[in-house]
Amino acid sequence: MHVLFCSTGISALGESFSQAIFAKELIDSGHQCFFIAPKLGGEYLLTFNFKKDTFLTLPNEKDKGANFDININKGLFDKFVKKIKPDYIILADWHHYKPDGVANNNTYSLSWFDEKTPMGTFDHNGFAPEGYGEKEMKLGINKSVNYWLKQNFKYYIPVPKRINFIIRPCPHHSNSYPYKNDIYYWAIYKEKLNKNNEAIENIKKKYSLKNKKSIFQPIGLWQERIMELIVLNNNLNYDYYSDTFFPIVLNSLSKVNHEIVYFVISLNTKQEETVQYKNVTFVKLPPVKQEVFMDYLLASDVFFTDNLMNSSMGKGTFGNTFPLVFKNSVYQDDNGYLVSSFKISENILEKISVLKDNHLIIPHRSFPIGLYELERMYDNNSFTSCFIEQELYDEEGMTQLFMDVFNKNSLKERITEAQDKYIQDNQKLFSAERILRSI
Repeated sequence: MHVLFCSTGISALGESFSQAIFAKELIDSGHQCFFIAPKLGGEYLLTFNFKKDTFLTLPNEKDKGANFDININKGLFDKFVKKIKPDYIILADWHHYKPDGVANNNTYSLSWFDEKTPMGTFDHNGFAPEGYGEKEMKLGINKSVNYWLKQNFKYYIPVPKRINFIIRPCPHHSNSYPYKNDIYYWAIYKEKLNKNNEAIENIKKKYSLKNKKSIFQPIGLWQERIMELIVLNNNLNYDYYSDTFFPIVLNSLSKVNHEIVYFVISLNTKQEETVQYKNVTFVKLPPVKQEVFMDYLLASDVFFTDNLMNSSMGKGTFGNTFPLVFKNSVYQDDNGYLVSSFKISENILEKISVLKDNHLIIPHRSFPIGLYELERMYDNNSFTSCFIEQELYDEEGMTQLFMDVFNKNSLKERITEAQDKYIQDNQKLFSAERILRSI
């Protein structure tokens, strides 16, 4: 069979990653896969060794300016689709398209496809098929935050009637059933990840990890972009991660009785930087190739993220890395006062002062867009036992958790046992080929 995958952006690499793994699984079963992707998204997908001639990249208004002509795209699109004759079409995520079917980067429309060709979509956060209304979303208190989110993130529209099937990747979804009402649960991984022991050993030697604890944290491109826009809109000389997040985390890590190496990968880092903070060697890395990324991830004892939906957390689960998710439930009332279920220390108040003064304290499980609505996706979901969540602004609670993580084997054993059970259940789900054969 011929399967065409469609994406409109690269800001959420997790969605492109799901596409890539699904496609590779189909190719390994003897099928052919093709892609419509933007320039950067296509470059990322090519790191998975797909053939370049299987891609179509359409120009957009940003590239062409006043010379942009949607009719030229229509001609390129029709020629490509006629050539490959897709038996199935799968979208990276349906909410990357407007209600009328036009891609959010205005390069093409879903209406251009033959209506007889089955079309599906990945659903990474459980909002399909009914969507999630803007009024239901718990956005940030600050008006500029709300405005940015409503203009750029908007809300999850219901899945168009044109969509015939939905694929929910595991992790993060529950994997207790493979199929329900045209919704298929699919295992990104079927078994524990194979580690490149030689590469991991080289990392451990380079940073002298033999008698140290190690942490790995990737920061999403989309997270950095949103924060840069919010800071710009508020005319601030401020960097959220450098001025708030890292100082808070490093302060609690410094109270742990271990030498620690803390790796962070960020697009804003152009070359490797190393800073010593008490007992913590803080290593900032620029973006690296997928295989190198996985080596750092699987070489580490603990995985940090402030995005519950982080796809790399799922990867870490299948390598028995200990995932820790930072969330925030603190918010500001109408008068700007902080509302919290725990005592906020003077140190934390100092680190979040810029956010507080500008009404930018954003409750979140997926920083910085909030998404407390993700709770419904994690109801009765065994994946929730595979990681720990921690309030970012609870200094006492965070410090105690770090001590437990690095000193109590029982906590690590409990998480590993839950991960192994989830991995075992993933093996019962439909393969990529079986899902499409079932449509």
